[in-house]
Amino acid sequence: MLNRFSRWGMLLVATLMLGLLLAACGDSTATPATSGDTNQSQPKDKPQAPTGYTSAMAGSFPASTSVYITLNTNTSSDQIKGWQNIVKYISQIPEAKTVFQNADVLALSKLGTYDSDIQPWLGNEVAIGVTDVNAVVNLATGGGAAPGEIPVLLGASVKDQAKAEAFITKITGQLKQAGLPDAKMETYKEAKLWTINVSFFNAVVGLSKDKLFIGGGPNLVKAALDQTALTSLSTKDTYKGVTAKLQTSNLAFVYADYQAIVKTLIDNPQLKTTMSSLKSTNLDYTGGVGVTFGTVDEGFRIDAVQTYVPEKTPPAVAEMLKKGVNPNKILSALPESAFFFANSRDAVSAYDNLINTLKSAGSGAAQVDKSIKDFETQSKLSLKGDIVSLFEGEFAAFAMANPANKTIPVSGGIIADASDKAATQAKLDKIVAAAETAGGGAFKFEDKTSGSTKYKAYTVKGEASTGDISINLGIAGNYVFLTLGGDPTEVIASATGGKNFTKGANSDTFNKVKAALPDKNQGYAYIDLQASIKLAQTLVPAEMQSQVKNYTDKLTKLMAIAATGTQSATETISTILIYFPVTK
Repeated sequence: MLNRFSRWGMLLVATLMLGLLLAACGDSTATPATSGDTNQSQPKDKPQAPTGYTSAMAGSFPASTSVYITLNTNTSSDQIKGWQNIVKYISQIPEAKTVFQNADVLALSKLGTYDSDIQPWLGNEVAIGVTDVNAVVNLATGGGAAPGEIPVLLGASVKDQAKAEAFITKITGQLKQAGLPDAKMETYKEAKLWTINVSFFNAVVGLSKDKLFIGGGPNLVKAALDQTALTSLSTKDTYKGVTAKLQTSNLAFVYADYQAIVKTLIDNPQLKTTMSSLKSTNLDYTGGVGVTFGTVDEGFRIDAVQTYVPEKTPPAVAEMLKKGVNPNKILSALPESAFFFANSRDAVSAYDNLINTLKSAGSGAAQVDKSIKDFETQSKLSLKGDIVSLFEGEFAAFAMANPANKTIPVSGGIIADASDKAATQAKLDKIVAAAETAGGGAFKFEDKTSGSTKYKAYTVKGEASTGDISINLGIAGNYVFLTLGGDPTEVIASATGGKNFTKGANSDTFNKVKAALPDKNQGYAYIDLQASIKLAQTLVPAEMQSQVKNYTDKLTKLMAIAATGTQSATETISTILIYFPVTK
């Protein structure tokens, strides 16, 4: 369907829309903030907490808007300044610098520049939304006649109407020279409208005293100019439920009405076969979804909110959502040299939810039940009772360097609470016996000891130049462990009160990240990027090491990525932080 756009029609849309979006990542000269700035940063002496995001432009979009995106274009805000510092740092890499320098679409199209043509009139926010998802789906699938209007609307706040009008006049004049028909201009109340015929629809630009709109038809733009906040997207419960829990200060915000989108996809005649599986999955309990992207004092943060429809939430999901805050005690049992870990609690509920989801999709419950039964018959193990139940308390997966193995210089494993040691040991013995039986005598676990800890190990012998790989499992202190890779001595030491991650070489970086994340959470996922880079460099062929080092030496402040989440019966909130102390 999109091939019906003329090349100049596409140029108009791309120029006016993408040109505006450049402000969110540009290198623009700072301009004074106005009183209407809704993206002011939090005080620097306080952590940025999700306290509620307000989009001024949302008051101009209809409540039917199911996808909505905003960008902060206030170049004097700490958000933009922080982003510009990130761009400056990354631009030490020549290829990255080229990408950022070529980001000005207007300049590339020889239609002007962002700094000279857009920034002088652009206010603090740009927004784009899909106002009728059903019409968009019909257009994309060819399910109906070409609509008179394309229900996609872009809006921007305007601080200088005269300069904005001069920009529009300049662009429409250049497009006329390129072969497009004259733009038809009219007055609508106190606003001006420019209509450009673009193949099978009219692209319309509307400009009022303080707002600019670009839409796929006059009715759409006129409705935006007439829209009152009292009946707009900003009053919709789904939208408010998302924005209330997101960062006040950010670079970009994305909202989606999941229920409206999925219902439209399922009901569309052209997609019935493709989307039929959604009717039998658990996806219909998701309400609204929202995400913010923004800089913080020492990094880049992403927050995501997913709301739930309580009456549609499956029992297995509802049970998981009831779980309280994770104690995160297992962090003190992680090995000192771990560069990655992810911890959580109660894998049993997660397993139940996974099985229920699998049963409601694809080939259905019978196939899932058969697969589980086949595994249990062959292994003589209960998948849930003997394996999953080992992780019904807090557990963590981790990875650490294993320089003894030159081919795979990484060891990994899982540790979990072992509140009932006798029962846990019985399960481990059963798993070992099942593995040895399944191997038909090809391998056998050995009894080993480290300090006072006894464990089982099976070693795959390697060449002297590569090293061995071992599988180890046992109970150390109050934790059950299973490791793959190298000797488990460090894991056993950390689990029995010795040196551990919370006091190790990587702990300073993690503590920085931890301080910036919600402390009452469901667990962390963490990766030390510098440790990972050093490990990756050992795998690079000798002839490429110098070239790779040229890049990695310029990224020494890209420290870590961490994620965590909080939850309740009605929502989950997830946070990702890239610890990158260059934003100040």
